Amino acid sequence: MLRRFILWWLFLLFCVYFVTIQQYLFNQHCQYHPSAVECQRRHQTSKKGQQGKIHSESDISKFKLTQNFLYFREVLKEQYEIRTGSCIHELIVLVSSRADNYELRKAIRDTWASVRYANIKVMFVTGKLASLPWPLRNSETQLLDEMNRYKDVIVGNFIDDIIYTTTVKYLFGFQWILNNCYRGKFVLCVEDTMFVNLTLTEEVLTSLMKRKIGKVWIGTVRNHQPVSHLNSEIFEWFGSSHRYYVPYRSWPDSTLPPLCVTELGFILSVESVEYIYRWSWNHTLFPRPDVHISIVAGQDNITWDISHNTRITPTLMKGNVCMFRKFVITNGFDNPDLFYKAWNGHQNVYDLQLDCHNPDVDQILPRGVSNHNYFDKTLGLIHDVRHACLNEGIRDNSLTLLMLITSHPNNFEARQAIRRTWASNANIHNSKLLFVLGVHRNLFSTFYSEREIQSRIHKEYVTHQDLIQANFSENHRNLTLKVVLGLRWVTTYCPNARFVFKGDDDVFVNLKQLVTYLSSLNSYQRILLGSVNTGPVVRDDASKYYVEEKVYPAKFYPPFLSGGGYVMSRDLVPKFYQASLTTYLLPLDDVYQGILAKRIGVEPQNHKFFRNAGGSKDVCLLRNSTFTFHRFKPDELMQVWEEFKNRLCNVPN
Repeated sequence: MLRRFILWWLFLLFCVYFVTIQQYLFNQHCQYHPSAVECQRRHQTSKKGQQGKIHSESDISKFKLTQNFLYFREVLKEQYEIRTGSCIHELIVLVSSRADNYELRKAIRDTWASVRYANIKVMFVTGKLASLPWPLRNSETQLLDEMNRYKDVIVGNFIDDIIYTTTVKYLFGFQWILNNCYRGKFVLCVEDTMFVNLTLTEEVLTSLMKRKIGKVWIGTVRNHQPVSHLNSEIFEWFGSSHRYYVPYRSWPDSTLPPLCVTELGFILSVESVEYIYRWSWNHTLFPRPDVHISIVAGQDNITWDISHNTRITPTLMKGNVCMFRKFVITNGFDNPDLFYKAWNGHQNVYDLQLDCHNPDVDQILPRGVSNHNYFDKTLGLIHDVRHACLNEGIRDNSLTLLMLITSHPNNFEARQAIRRTWASNANIHNSKLLFVLGVHRNLFSTFYSEREIQSRIHKEYVTHQDLIQANFSENHRNLTLKVVLGLRWVTTYCPNARFVFKGDDDVFVNLKQLVTYLSSLNSYQRILLGSVNTGPVVRDDASKYYVEEKVYPAKFYPPFLSGGGYVMSRDLVPKFYQASLTTYLLPLDDVYQGILAKRIGVEPQNHKFFRNAGGSKDVCLLRNSTFTFHRFKPDELMQVWEEFKNRLCNVPN
C-alpha cells in the first residue's frame, strides 16, 4: 500500500514537472519569436494581459475586441520608462537596430546623423536584450546609459530577433511616431547598416511635400514576388527558412502584391503608417516588414501609391562608400569603420574619389583648365576638307554616318587598304570616310625624310580629298589631340551627320550592318555606343598605357569605349568638344573620351557587335553579327575583304 502511494505521488510530481518544463520551453519560444502563429493564438485566448501604451487612449475600447489586443499590449509597451527627445519634425528616420549594436549606433550618430535638419529626426528602435547570466548583465546597463545620454533609442518589450520580430519592431516604432510626432508627414525606414544622405533626404522630402499625401510607399519596388506556403504546424512552430514564407490561409496567392524591399530601405507616409498599425491589431503578423506591408496594402480597398524611386537605393551596394553621395540610402555598412570612411569622404570628396571604381572626375582632375589657346595653336589645319559633308552623293543633304579614322602619317598602306575594302561602298550607305592625322616629326629622322613624308601626304590629299591634318607632332601621347580635332571639325563643318564613328586605321567595319542598325534608332536618342572598358590605371612606366599619378591621381578610370571603334550621335559632338575646352588632357584617347562622357552626364553603352580582335577565320562572324573588328594589318584587311565578299555563310536564325 505504501509503495503504491509513493509511486502515485512520484507520477504526479513527474506530470507537474513535465507540464512545467513544456510551459517554460513554450514561453522561451514565444519570448524569442513572438510573431509565431501559435504565440499569437495563445494571446488571443488569454484572459490576462498587461496594460500597454496604445496610439490613442480614446481608442482602447475599439482595440479591446481585436485579435492581437493582449499580445500587442504586452510587446508594444516600452521596456524602459525613459523620456525621449521632442518630435516636432515632418520626417522621422526610423533606424531598426539590434539592442547590442552599440558601436553601429555610435558610428551613425558621429557621421550622417550628426548634422541637424529642422524637419528631420533620427530615432533608433530595438527590442530588449535576451536574458543574460550575471557576468554579462553590464550590456543592459550599457543600453540604459545610452538611452539616458542620447534620448534617441526606444526599446520594446520583445526579445530582439532578426528573423521573427522585425515587423514587431517596426510596429513599435510606428506606435511611438503616432504617439509623439504630431507634425510627422513621412517615415524613412532603414537599418543600422545603412548610410543615409540627409541632404538628399531633405530634397526628396521637399518634392514629396508638393504632391498629394495619401497612402504612400516609396522605395525599390518588386512585383510578383513568389511566396512559400507551408501548411504543416511543425513549420509554423519553428518558422520557415524561406524569406518570403506566408501561411496559405493568410495569403493563398502564389505571389505577393507589389512591395518595397526592406533591405534597401523605404519611405512611408504617416497616413500609411497609421493604417498599417491599426490593421495589424486584428490580423496575422508576417515576420518580414515588406511582406507584411505588402499584404496590408493588397487587402486595402483604397489604392496605395506604391512607387519605385531609384534615388532611394537602386540595389544592394554592400558598403560602397563611393556611391553614398548619389543616393538617399547606401546599404552594407556592417562595421563602424565604413561609416567613418564614408563620412570622411563626405567631408573630403577628393580623398574618397581616389579609390572609387567610377570616380567623379570633376573632383580629382585639376580645375580652372582652359584649353582654348592651346587648341587654337596645335589644331591649326594643314589639310582640310571642310566641304566633305556637303559633297555630291549625299542624299537629301543628310549624312547617316561620318567615319573619322585616326591614322599615323606613315600608314599610307593602311589608309589605302581601307579605301579599297570596307569603305569602298561608303556612298551607297550614305556615309563618308575621313582620316585624321598629325605631322610626322622624329628625332632620328632627317628633315628631308619628314618633308618627303609630308609631300606624299599632300599628294594623297589631292588625290582622295579625305584627309584632315593638323599641326601637332604625331606620337602615342598625342592621340587625344586627334579625338579633339575630330570633335572640333565635326562641330564646325558637319552639322548634317546623324552619327559619327571614330576608329583606328587597323579596323574592319561591316558598314552595311552598322548603318542599318543606326538607321533603326530613334532620331532623338542620344547614343554613345561601343565596347565598354573599365579597369585600374596603369602605373608601370614601361607600358605605353602608363599614366603618372600626378596627371591622374585616382586608381580607376570612369567607363570608356575602346578607341578601336565607337559611335556617337551628332548632338553629343559639340557637347564633347565644349567639355574638352575645360578638361585636363590625358595621353590616352579612349580614356579621355570616357572622362568627357562622365563630365557631360552620358553613360557609354556596350554592344557586343563591337569586337576588339579578329582574323580571316572570322569572316562569317563579321558578316552576320559584327559592326567592327580591330587590329588588322593592311594585307590581312585585303584578304578578309575578298573572303567577306565571296564566302558563303549560313545566316543565323
